[in-house]
Amino acid sequence: MMTVRREDVDKFHDPEAAQAEADRVKRANDLAETMLAAASESAVGQRRWYVLEVRKNTEQDVIDALIGEKICAWLPMRTIECKGFKKRKPYKKSVPVCPGYVFVRIVPDNHAFGAFQFIKSALGLISTGDRPTPVADEIIKAFKMLVERNIFDDDPRDAMGNRITEGDLVALHIDAREFVTGVIDGFRGTRHVRLRVALFGGSATMTRRLDEIEKIG
Repeated sequence: MMTVRREDVDKFHDPEAAQAEADRVKRANDLAETMLAAASESAVGQRRWYVLEVRKNTEQDVIDALIGEKICAWLPMRTIECKGFKKRKPYKKSVPVCPGYVFVRIVPDNHAFGAFQFIKSALGLISTGDRPTPVADEIIKAFKMLVERNIFDDDPRDAMGNRITEGDLVALHIDAREFVTGVIDGFRGTRHVRLRVALFGGSATMTRRLDEIEKIG
């Protein structure tokens, strides 16, 4: 059973207190609208890219809320393959490239910087010192190009143009003239493989970048 505090009852029956509360709510709403407008695409001024930290697993919700407020925002996504359970076949799904972060393009203005306190699950802009740190347009452009090329997709076997699978024989380049041979033993993320090589009469496993190996045959 919910209990009602005495001060709440007094406030309800006090016209002045009720009006003061209504005024406080109106001021808060007006402030929110002003700040969100300052951060929106329609704001006047030179917009810059910033990184907004959000609660993990809420990235898409934050993007939807930002777009609803007419704030320019971008969530880079990649495709990963998930193992199926029991008789279910493996399937692919889209996940954020940078979990816990989204990109926003706003005017570098204190009102715009403070607007994200009104976005649910948004924690704040990444900052150095006392001001948010902008990201150069060139970096965002290059990042978008990599995302469009699916470079972050969780399928390193296709990254070299020739499909690599576990058990394949590959050459590990030591320098421009020398290399050792090894066998693909597994995959680590999107750009690395586990490689088993012969060593002193036995074998050793190491993790190497895809651009350091070449398929043999």
